[in-house]
Amino acid sequence: MKRFLSIVFAGLLVILAFNSEALAQKKGKAEKKPQEQVRPDLKFEDQFFKVGSEMEEIRDKELETMNRMLKLGVSDEEKPKILFRMAEIYSEKAKFRWMKIMEKTSEESKYDKQPEKLKMIQKEKETLKKQQEAFRSKALEMYKTLIDKYPNYPRIDEVYFYYGFNLMEMGQQEEALKMYRTLIKDYPDSKYVPDAYVSFGEYYFNKGDLQRAIEAYKRATKDESARVYGYAMYKMAWVYYNLGEWDRALDVFEKVITYSLTNIEENKENKLTLQKEAMKD
Repeated sequence: MKRFLSIVFAGLLVILAFNSEALAQKKGKAEKKPQEQVRPDLKFEDQFFKVGSEMEEIRDKELETMNRMLKLGVSDEEKPKILFRMAEIYSEKAKFRWMKIMEKTSEESKYDKQPEKLKMIQKEKETLKKQQEAFRSKALEMYKTLIDKYPNYPRIDEVYFYYGFNLMEMGQQEEALKMYRTLIKDYPDSKYVPDAYVSFGEYYFNKGDLQRAIEAYKRATKDESARVYGYAMYKMAWVYYNLGEWDRALDVFEKVITYSLTNIEENKENKLTLQKEAMKD
């Protein structure tokens, strides 16, 4: 077990080191004090939410324009495209609310001795949660319309996946899995099938059904070009670890490290997701 954990952490350090290369080049030879490297950049955070608020205005204007177009009437070819984009926007708005909820959650600990301020933050969180739920519900409404009325829409496989994803985010796991099953059964060549299998893996893992979780992750890794390939392999390693199958876990994790290093310049966004998951574990 010690050898396994050693390789896990060594591998994570290697992956993080390689992906930090660009940042290191920008820093050059300049040195910073340790506390400056770990201190939260509040100015950046403020700027982030400022940009996010500006993006919200753009999204609202886009929604207004598309609603106007739908009222005036559009062709059968254009309508599903508009509905799909509207669903995307509502999902983006829900995600932005989630980020703000996380921000409020981090603020709560600062005011544990200031009940009035804490109460205000908690009230703001509740408002944000209601908004988040409302936007996800609107996205689901759009996706359902696409499935019911435009089954031949070229991106219908994507519709099924994101319909399932939003259902999962709303806590409707069983309904979400139904969407994923339809995606897998009716659109087996879709690039979203591996993502669906990963969702099954997460579901079974959280339920404690490790054998079914393994099978789901295995199916997700059939295509090495899939965007979730590395992540699915990583999760598979931890399932084997939880099953006490140390050798298998070690073998799979070593493959994750090799995969990350040989594809270091490709799919950087997916590598970042993998690293974040690894750091959480």
